[in-house]
Amino acid sequence: MSEPASFATRREAGQDAAFETHQAIVIGAGPAGLAAAASLQRERIETVVLEQASIGSSWRNHYDRLHLHIVRWLSGLPGLPIDRREGSWVSREGVIRYLERYARHHDLDIRTGTEVERIIRNDGGWLLRTSQGEMHAR
Repeated sequence: MSEPASFATRREAGQDAAFETHQAIVIGAGPAGLAAAASLQRERIETVVLEQASIGSSWRNHYDRLHLHIVRWLSGLPGLPIDRREGSWVSREGVIRYLERYARHHDLDIRTGTEVERIIRNDGGWLLRTSQGEMHAR
């Protein structure tokens, strides 16, 4: 079976030319992805986050008794501290609650259930093939 036409070739041929365009796309809704998206938005860069599973999905798969090994007040992401009610040593469930609250607080556009299948550099930007269709970001 031959390789499908590249995004650029398909676009030039007028095939599947419609795709979403964003200033920035962040892949993954874990702590780093959420912090990156919030920081970009703070700089007024329109951003979408693509996540295959759910917010903080890797944290959901760790063992139940897991706690952060760094105190709460040193563990928060930019722009929102972890709530004092989570205690000094935040539990796995507390981290999940925090990440979900962080996404809501910063009003992040998170697309769960979206797998990134391919990324191609194109015309000074990026073209992404995802399970939900094609997307472009500069």
